[in-house]
Amino acid sequence: MAGETALRILVADDNEINQRVIRGMLEHRGHEVDSVHNGEEVLCALAANPYDLVIMDCMMPSMDGYESTRKIRASKNQGFDPDIPVLAITALAAPGDREKCLACGMDDYISKPVVADYLFEKLDTLFGELEPSDSRAATAVHAPSPPPADILDSLKDRLATDLKHWRQELQRLSNTDGLQALGQLAHKIRGAADVFGEQALSKAAENLENCARNNDGKSAPGLKSRLTEEIRHLESRLHPPRRKHD
Repeated sequence: MAGETALRILVADDNEINQRVIRGMLEHRGHEVDSVHNGEEVLCALAANPYDLVIMDCMMPSMDGYESTRKIRASKNQGFDPDIPVLAITALAAPGDREKCLACGMDDYISKPVVADYLFEKLDTLFGELEPSDSRAATAVHAPSPPPADILDSLKDRLATDLKHWRQELQRLSNTDGLQALGQLAHKIRGAADVFGEQALSKAAENLENCARNNDGKSAPGLKSRLTEEIRHLESRLHPPRRKHD
């Protein structure tokens, strides 16, 4: 079972917070984890090191998870196993997503935000009858999975830094810079908001992301302003103004 055997896992996600949350879950169960930001880096990492599993975000810049998986499955004589298990993660979880993942060669998928218990159920399914791919001896793992809050608390400073950066990016991107750039930024913000359970921020980001997907330039300015407002609200909660002493 995956919960009893230490695996070497590659996590691919362009969102640093998502990376660190998933990594924290896995490492607290005793697994060895590396992380990369896009599909091109996945291929390089697989060629350089032996891994038992790739956890692959579907939507990444440069090369997304679908294309990366197709290249893995089609690879020959590149120094890595073309049949390595690939577990997809997606923020959409729309009807047909699982079929799309399987069609490009992925083994299964889970939706964001990633829930620890569900993640380990998937690992148990994938590795219930499998051994690690290299010659390392299986390592007994007894440490319980920590509450997600423990991991999230350690990432609040990172979230505050990202919020400031995203707010500045929203201000920098004019409505003539292209809806694609706005949509990509909104997608990244939504992923982090979902991890922290920030529903208002997630919804504002989702609205702008859908606007970009539908090429709705008319609605973009108002939705961008709304998303900026929600970012400011969360920033103020993370770092409330200090009261002046009388």
